[in-house]
Amino acid sequence: SGAGCPATGSTAAQGQILVPILEDNQANIVEWVDFTCGTCGVTAGANPELTQVTWTPIAGSLRGARRYYQGGDPTFPTSPISGDAFSGCRPYSVILLTDGEETCASDAQTLAATTELRATVFGGNTYDIRTYVIGFGIAAGDANIEAIANAGGTDAPGAYRGFYATDETTLSLAFSQ
Repeated sequence: SGAGCPATGSTAAQGQILVPILEDNQANIVEWVDFTCGTCGVTAGANPELTQVTWTPIAGSLRGARRYYQGGDPTFPTSPISGDAFSGCRPYSVILLTDGEETCASDAQTLAATTELRATVFGGNTYDIRTYVIGFGIAAGDANIEAIANAGGTDAPGAYRGFYATDETTLSLAFSQ
């Protein structure tokens, strides 16, 4: 792991899944960002809250997403692909919301993790999981955001491959696109 990564379960090699992909799981997601804090740790169901940190394990987060899609996450061991009647024709994706500054790995490791998602194997099948990246609070055209979008096989409408947002309105627009 990189020098900037504290011992919280997320490193350059492995991110942590906090909420699984489930139908109607909005309440599970909102509990992490509702500005109330029963506990500021990572215990779901105890009104946890994400807090500001000074490290960003982008490569680890992408590798964690891949591990989750492969059914290997220790907390949520059931792949969202498992039991999906449309898995042969449904696209699977990752939406990465970031400031673009990898602090736990090299930029090359981040791009490698993004590329690894494009060849995710589950149940004997290979899935091309694309990464849509939203650069938040940074100027459009950021080299890291553009490189991640390129490696992730995605292209936003307009002049840039990545999406960019600076506030709630532009973030909502990025998600809707």
